[in-house]
Amino acid sequence: MNGRGKMSEAKDERLNEFPPLSTEEWRELVEEGLKGAPFEKKLMTRRHEGYSVFPLYDVKNSSVKKGAEGYPGFFPFVRGVKAAGADGRGWTLCQEHAHPDARKTQEAISTETKQGAGAFILCFDRATRAGQDSDSPQADSGVEGLMGSSVAQLKALLPPENAGQLPVCLDAGASSASVAALWVAAFQEQGVALDQIQGVICCDPLAALASEGVLPTSVEESLKELGGLAAWAAEHAPKLQSCSVSSAPVHDAGGSAVQEIAYALSTGLAYLKALEAAGLSLEQALGQMQFSFSTGRDFFTGIAKLRAARLCWAKVFAACGGAAEEFQMKIHARTSAFSKTVSDPWANMLRTTVEGFASAVGGADSLASSPFDEAIGLPDEFSRRVALNSQVLLKEETHLRRVTDPAGGSWYVESLTDQLARAAWALFQEFESKGGMIQSLLSGAVADQVNEVYAARELAIATRKDAITGVSEFANLDDKPLEKEAADLTALRAQAAGLLGEQREARNGKQLQEKLEALAKAEKGSAQRMSLAIEAAQAGATLQELVGEGTGESIQVSPLPARREAQGFEALRAASDALLAKDGQRPSIFLANLGPIPKHKARSGFAQNFFEAGGLRALTNDGFASADDAMKAFKQSGASLAVICSSDDVYAEMAVDTARKLKEAGAERVLLAGKPADQEALSAAGVDGFIYLGANVLKIAGELMVCLGALS
Repeated sequence: MNGRGKMSEAKDERLNEFPPLSTEEWRELVEEGLKGAPFEKKLMTRRHEGYSVFPLYDVKNSSVKKGAEGYPGFFPFVRGVKAAGADGRGWTLCQEHAHPDARKTQEAISTETKQGAGAFILCFDRATRAGQDSDSPQADSGVEGLMGSSVAQLKALLPPENAGQLPVCLDAGASSASVAALWVAAFQEQGVALDQIQGVICCDPLAALASEGVLPTSVEESLKELGGLAAWAAEHAPKLQSCSVSSAPVHDAGGSAVQEIAYALSTGLAYLKALEAAGLSLEQALGQMQFSFSTGRDFFTGIAKLRAARLCWAKVFAACGGAAEEFQMKIHARTSAFSKTVSDPWANMLRTTVEGFASAVGGADSLASSPFDEAIGLPDEFSRRVALNSQVLLKEETHLRRVTDPAGGSWYVESLTDQLARAAWALFQEFESKGGMIQSLLSGAVADQVNEVYAARELAIATRKDAITGVSEFANLDDKPLEKEAADLTALRAQAAGLLGEQREARNGKQLQEKLEALAKAEKGSAQRMSLAIEAAQAGATLQELVGEGTGESIQVSPLPARREAQGFEALRAASDALLAKDGQRPSIFLANLGPIPKHKARSGFAQNFFEAGGLRALTNDGFASADDAMKAFKQSGASLAVICSSDDVYAEMAVDTARKLKEAGAERVLLAGKPADQEALSAAGVDGFIYLGANVLKIAGELMVCLGALS
């Protein structure tokens, strides 16, 4: 036997020196080490989704019966819709575009096509989403996005050489059907046949209602329009999907993964009913739908969310009478906007990579990676290239596309999938018992539930239980903000108005009027109506003319606001930046470090991280031997706030005297790092508050900012 064989035998013998332990024996040893501290409190983590994470998973606590997860391509499709996964091809790489300058958008799409992008999502501005022409006096001119008022504007977005070859998704809110008519007319002008048009018309009226708080017409009329669009697509454009079910309103407002799945299930069911009412079979209706989920920075939750969504939707499909072999669920994933930061934006590259990785492992069919600077403004060529390359690396260099359900069989992931699915199904049933997603939105139930979860997230972030690197932890006050060049919206809208004016003058008014009258008389929810809208667009109709007047009353609800988890800390940082620009220096707090460095280092480091996360410059030092020395240094610092930092034994000797003398020296606020036993005596001596692990940074730093006049 060679030397390598002997080494292998020795290694095996060493492994045998450690006898196997059962889970119960492991827990007994852990509880012994905790010395009476509760296991559930110390070693189990409660997530915002409502489940608890164990420190160790095995087959006993996975909560999933052996084999229940099934196989890829078989009911309940937890592990993917296809038996061979993605057949080695992997997911489709998508890029979003929202630059209001059509020329720049066209150039970016042309470039990204060569760099690996396989599909594009066109995000339209608020005016387009509201069905208003770019030159309408009522148009919202302050929101960036693509302008889609005419065939000419839409035709200018795609490079002519790629017309009809690239899958394109239209994100136009409540105006999706009318924008789609302009889009199809633009393709036809370029000689592209209807059966060659690829992509998704992201008609999603309930998402528009949830995120924007308004629909220009009744929900019933909007669903009829969706049904008619789907019927037209099924008949005339087999490569085009008409409907999107996006959970982004819930995710971007800070909701939980459970709420996202339940919202998508209830919304998807409402759309299935609308499409069947328009004459589509169940299988045809399902084929017209794409589900869209945002993936946050909780890696394993991101994986499990997509797997649980497939499981739950398969059960909905089966309950509606669908056969397992006809099931299909196309999932588009997007990296989270909620998790992105303005401060230290470079860290967003890592967040996007992790979120994209989770999306791919979870089995997304397509993925859009957001540029790292999306929270700051329109992305540039560099940030767009980085976003796309993060996907290319995941797909090609990690060979992730070659693996079917990479997380399958993991006790933790299977358990998490099961827990999310069960909780989401229960919430879905609750929605349905109260009239479905429509009534749940109108009653405010969805907003109330999401806001409740966000409040819990906000508290966890404020207390740094949920840390945000570069923002709530390890903030760098000297980091220069990333400057972005804003688009000249005034000039671009003036240009668009000129083009619209030329179009109106050139068209045949009589012919257009006939087309619009025929459109107005067409039956709601019919495929014919979409065909007539396309004809009107070809005759020169603008978006506003196609939208026309709804027959039902408009609907308004309390919208789910788009939030970012870092926004509280970044508001403090913005106030600090403003004071720096005004006075030439940031708001600051003096660290009254007592005793030698080993005594105060831990708490002074904690205090510096604590206050600089809140936008206050921490003026630190090597420590003071007496209260008088600390008082003198405080006077010389020019600060009006101070925090005492040291060990408990030093506090017992010096803290009371130091607090009193700092107050005498003019300190407006004196705080102390830690939770010493004699807090009453310290408060009596002038300590205004205490900072410690779990303290509310946003509240404390905000109050100090008000004290300094940086906030009102």
